[in-house]
Amino acid sequence: MELLLVIALLILGGILIKFRLGQVERNNEIEETQTDLKEIEESIEELYDETGMDPGHISREPCVRHVELLLEDCSAGLKCTDGAFSEWDGPYLKEIPEDSWGGSYYFDADYLCQKETTGCEDVPNTTKVRAILSGGPDRSYKTTQDNIIKIICE
Repeated sequence: MELLLVIALLILGGILIKFRLGQVERNNEIEETQTDLKEIEESIEELYDETGMDPGHISREPCVRHVELLLEDCSAGLKCTDGAFSEWDGPYLKEIPEDSWGGSYYFDADYLCQKETTGCEDVPNTTKVRAILSGGPDRSYKTTQDNIIKIICE
């Protein structure tokens, strides 16, 4: 009976350790993605300072607009230009990094923040914001529960 108890405790301990390591890894992935988003935000600021436009050739007023694009596109203006940015003096990023799960970063000027989205904690639920984002582990921009975002304006 004691042997069965020891085996059960070892199995339970192994499950708990694996669960905890998974949480630590997920936290590290989120931190790495947030670091990338901060770097991308700084590049967007440089683009804006020089051209007066954000990715997708939009101004900052009004903040929320219907523009969505991958940041690797030349219409984003970060690593290349499509010729429509006046005063463009990039590239502002040599390469657009992939997020921690191998997905592409995305620019969404009318992202709908949800309370479960990392980066939306400081805004009321269902507020539309201009943001850069990662689709998270499932690489989908539509499933907000695992998205990670950096708000540019609201």
